[in-house]
Amino acid sequence: QVMDFVDFLRRRVRPEDFVVLKMDIENSEWTLIPALLDAGAMPLIDELFFECHHRETPSTKTQHTWHDCKQAYADMRAAGVWVHEWF
Repeated sequence: QVMDFVDFLRRRVRPEDFVVLKMDIENSEWTLIPALLDAGAMPLIDELFFECHHRETPSTKTQHTWHDCKQAYADMRAAGVWVHEWF
């Protein structure tokens, strides 16, 4: 069963809550991050520890590059999230 995380955040989190999230979802970040940004739900997350999977990482199979990861970090920071790289 798959959870709709955007819906989960909207139903469970209030803007005044302080939310810390650790994200290591094996390439699914490339679907979830745009969904959170497009839905306007990213500002519900205050701090994010994020493992970005890119093709320069050994044993990672993705077309995304380290530059894509840096852009994702910038997009999340622009939405007000304090983002940290996680390995």
